[in-house]
Amino acid sequence: MRFLHTVNVLDPLPRKPLDFLLASAVVFFNLVFIREIEKSVANANKPTGWHNGRHHGNHEDLPITRDVIIYATFLYKNSTSFGTTGHDTFVMLMLAYRTDNFPFMRCARENIETEPVTAQLQSYDYTALCNQAIFIAICNFPTDLANDRRQNEGAMIDLGPQVLVNEQLRQTYADEPIFHELVVRKADQTPRNLLICVSRIFAFEKWQLLLTAMEVYKALGVDLVVMHIVSALSAVIKLINAYEAEGRLAVRKGFKLPILRAMNFDPELQIEYSGQLAMAHECFYEFRESAKFIALLDLDDLLVTIKFASLTDALNAASIKHSMAPYFYVNKLESGILLTRRQKNESTKASARNFMHKFRELILSKQMYNSEKLVLRPARIDAFWVHFTRDYKGKHKPVQLSNDYMTILHLSKDIKASAAEGYNEKFLTKIMNWPAAVNESDFLKKATTKKIIDQMPKKHYYFDAIRHCSRFINNYPNAPVQIPSPCLSYKLCNLPKVKVDCSVAKSKYYTKTIMPTNIYRVHVLRKSYFVKRKGGCFGRKLKF
Repeated sequence: MRFLHTVNVLDPLPRKPLDFLLASAVVFFNLVFIREIEKSVANANKPTGWHNGRHHGNHEDLPITRDVIIYATFLYKNSTSFGTTGHDTFVMLMLAYRTDNFPFMRCARENIETEPVTAQLQSYDYTALCNQAIFIAICNFPTDLANDRRQNEGAMIDLGPQVLVNEQLRQTYADEPIFHELVVRKADQTPRNLLICVSRIFAFEKWQLLLTAMEVYKALGVDLVVMHIVSALSAVIKLINAYEAEGRLAVRKGFKLPILRAMNFDPELQIEYSGQLAMAHECFYEFRESAKFIALLDLDDLLVTIKFASLTDALNAASIKHSMAPYFYVNKLESGILLTRRQKNESTKASARNFMHKFRELILSKQMYNSEKLVLRPARIDAFWVHFTRDYKGKHKPVQLSNDYMTILHLSKDIKASAAEGYNEKFLTKIMNWPAAVNESDFLKKATTKKIIDQMPKKHYYFDAIRHCSRFINNYPNAPVQIPSPCLSYKLCNLPKVKVDCSVAKSKYYTKTIMPTNIYRVHVLRKSYFVKRKGGCFGRKLKF
């Protein structure tokens, strides 16, 4: 099966929304015949684990194995935020078909003689476009004081035998559990005021965004930035590793979904925004009880304040005024990075160092627009989408913060000097308590840092293509095309295949098919790791 619903993201697109939608439709229809498009989108939207098999007398599709993916499990010792006291809480993050149900899911602790407990399970599906939705299972056990010193405590989960009813998995209770061993991590316990969960990055090459964010967040007192990496140019990974060595950045390896030919579908076409929300929830639940505030931002969303000495001070002031708000949302200023014309005889190394020392002057802003991002009060939140959440505790509504508290500079573009009209505000120069000169930053003064900066990529291989792809998939549900909207995945686009050194995340899973029903497979993420590819960040697609 070929996935035909693609767009050439390298083609220039008009700026006006209506023209863009019409152009998208034209590009779309030029790629394939209408009949092929309808067939392809129907296949992409087909329930996970179904295919056109041999037909029996009733001519209905035959069910094949469904897939359940457990990608993270956290242990909260003596948890405080799950409605219990004196309990150890296990939280399991899963991906499964969005209408599936596991009413008798049970958890057990390894090597501890306690009875299995029933899991509290909830699915979260904000768009209903993707077959794969996030499921969060919570299991509470009496605190095991004898094992408090163990770094990781084992846990198992029983999904139970399954039956298919009306194309949906329904669980039947069984006395004999079928346990799956989980890979457990202890939830973070280091107290922090403000933690930033950066959306997963892939094919990342724009090192200027990383440097700007890390230096600004240091000046504004951010405790930790957490970043899931699916892929990044190997040269940029060196800069990421240097910030991580300082203790201000925590890298998490992004996960790749398991894919087997027996699935007869590509799971990465059925997970929203190519895993953005799944990995954001992993970050959130790792730090849920240790951080006072958690901000959910893209790397090009620069959270700043100019009227407070730090972002924590701004959030504390907002919390005093709006004490019951479950979360805050912050508006954006259209912003960008001014491209400076390289001087005659100036090397690319000198140009990179010039940005390193002058980036505060090179970030320009224009007008405010309505596209909020979230700062959460973690104990009050269960789950979320990109721009809002309806899964919070209490009846009080979230609060939009004014610019007096904070603003997001959306660094979504490079600005040529000839097109800088209207970009007349140098917002970063207004930040309080900034060092008198940027080169006073201990990190930027290091000889090793300068050497790394000298090796940064001199051009963008993927940035424009990914930006156009993002515009395409975000406008797809409104496009004038009379076919169902597919899951909003970056795999809908033909992204460039270039020969450049790239570090790419790979994942290994424990996989078990439940017998004798053979109705579903359980995949437990064992580990993720980086491999270096000289053939770029995107490999060939699996053919079905």
